[in-house]
Amino acid sequence: MNKAKVLIGLLLVFLHFNFTACEDEPVDPALLVPDPEIPTCAKPSALQVSDIAGGSVTVAWTAAEGAAWEIQYGLDGFTPGEGTSVSATTTTKTITGLTATNTYDFYVRTLCDNGVFSNWTGPVNPGSSITTCQSPTNFTALRSITDTTKVNLLWNANGDEIGWEIQYGETDFALGTGTTIPSTTTTKSITGLSATLGYDFYVRSNCSGTENSVWIGPVHVNAAP
Repeated sequence: MNKAKVLIGLLLVFLHFNFTACEDEPVDPALLVPDPEIPTCAKPSALQVSDIAGGSVTVAWTAAEGAAWEIQYGLDGFTPGEGTSVSATTTTKTITGLTATNTYDFYVRTLCDNGVFSNWTGPVNPGSSITTCQSPTNFTALRSITDTTKVNLLWNANGDEIGWEIQYGETDFALGTGTTIPSTTTTKSITGLSATLGYDFYVRSNCSGTENSVWIGPVHVNAAP
């Protein structure tokens, strides 16, 4: 009986020592791996979706960072993760195969450098947009009479901008594939154009380093007579 008591006492001392030792041991930093699902980059802004035309829409957004994105869409009210996903490497994408009589929701998110995604931006329905940065108004483009290789642009500010961006290209170019230039004033002259080609022009406001308005345009300029 005494031997049993001694053995039980030794066992309790052994267990106490081991649990205390484990609590006092430092944690291996290699075991402290961040949750791979936590976003590590910023989500896009200024998401806009065109009206459905011929069963397709154009989805456009402003990149906060990154060079690849995922668009997800489905019928109005769907839960992200259960929709149809489309990859993009430019900030515009045409989605086809839609039904004009249906109502859809669209989302977009950034593919971060470490292979995970940002939070979703959305939902946005066709014909609407998400933005708190106000677009320019009264945007015009006129080819110079004295120099037909130059087009003069003019627009009105709305008060919250820190600058603007202009994008242009030959007639019917896809937004996101044109030439983009900044402006710090509400006028800009585009030079070095071809007098024999027509061009389309867009402009948008820059309200911060990551927030822009939707693009306004296209404003078309014909080839010189």
